[in-house]
Amino acid sequence: MHATKLPTLTITAMVLAETNLMIVTIQDNGPGLDSAMAKRIFEPFFTTKPTGIGMGLAISRALIETNGGQLWVDSGAESGAKFHFTLPLAP
Repeated sequence: MHATKLPTLTITAMVLAETNLMIVTIQDNGPGLDSAMAKRIFEPFFTTKPTGIGMGLAISRALIETNGGQLWVDSGAESGAKFHFTLPLAP
């Protein structure tokens, strides 16, 4: 009998010292992204899912950037996919 790897999702948030920014990191333990996928992951209509339309990350990035933040993928994650985004804190 083989052990099944349960999917996990870890979310961390912290305030970056001396800035007015919150950084949020989201990581899963899935198959991760190869370098070709990581380069295209934010392109509209690019998807890694059989039933995806490829707009989720493009829309997320646009919303975050419109509000003064940044969204990026950590292509060097040890396992799974690891995304980060920043947003300014309210004054």
